[in-house]
Amino acid sequence: KKELMDDFICELFEKTDKEKFISAFSQLTFSNQQKNHPEIKHNARKECKHVLQEYELYLAKVDDYILTKFSIEHILPDSTKDVSVCYIGNLIPLVKRINKNLGNAQVGDKINKYTETNFSSVQEFVKIYNKTKSWNTQEIKKRTKDLANVFWKYIWIKK
Repeated sequence: KKELMDDFICELFEKTDKEKFISAFSQLTFSNQQKNHPEIKHNARKECKHVLQEYELYLAKVDDYILTKFSIEHILPDSTKDVSVCYIGNLIPLVKRINKNLGNAQVGDKINKYTETNFSSVQEFVKIYNKTKSWNTQEIKKRTKDLANVFWKYIWIKK
């Protein structure tokens, strides 16, 4: 499966430039609350999970490993009506036991709980945003673009 994904990614890179890639990457969205987000045309749960896994493996410096057990956490709660809560920049991987207890907690409280995980991507999030008191559309869009740039430059690079 990984070889097929790698071939697909290489093919994408041959057909696009950085700006198109960042734009397409920024359209990755996932919500458990479709009724709150009817504007989402394609609910890319599998794609978002794959991206979160690839980012985790990149930061953990692990190759050819698959994370099988994690849930997708919406930093700004999924119940929020703003569509930006569905963007990949608002998503992190968490084990279910931590994720299920977070609900609609404030970002500062969530960040305190995020420290209980060993996921490298979550630890990086905590390190960058540990002083953050509010998490909003602007932060989500910035993180989404930052992730897109990391994927373009370091993760899904042409071999």
